[in-house]
Amino acid sequence: MIRTHDGRRASVDASERSDGAAQIGVEWIALVAPTALGAAATLVTLVAPAWASETVIHGLGVATFCAAAVGFVVLLADADRLRESGAAWQPSAWPLLAGGAAVAAGVLLAVVPRPDGLAPGFYGGVAIVAVFLAPAVVGPLYLALRRRGLADAER
Repeated sequence: MIRTHDGRRASVDASERSDGAAQIGVEWIALVAPTALGAAATLVTLVAPAWASETVIHGLGVATFCAAAVGFVVLLADADRLRESGAAWQPSAWPLLAGGAAVAAGVLLAVVPRPDGLAPGFYGGVAIVAVFLAPAVVGPLYLALRRRGLADAER
């Protein structure tokens, strides 16, 4: 049951509730942009270090992190919206984000120079950054799973 603005109860079946939640607007950009920015940063770093200044590389890295942080919030909000609406596909964003964070942490540990000795602060920082970079890894995957899950549910 859903309460209307004047306190009356209104009955809405699951198909009516899920229609609005199944639509994704411009939020898909927040799930694709971190991947595109991360790919651009990686490409610039690996292919063209001679002409690319560190400012460009760091700028792309910061842009990737900021876009991924927005993507993190959008992914969680979209998954919650689908669950609360009673949509046929009920995603759990946390396993996707955990996998993305593990991949991001591995990449960060391979790329970022490590300090000498045991540096728990460094590894803690890598873990925190990796969590927020997870949408750069799994954003497009989530969109594909979302599309397939909702399309399969309609059949």
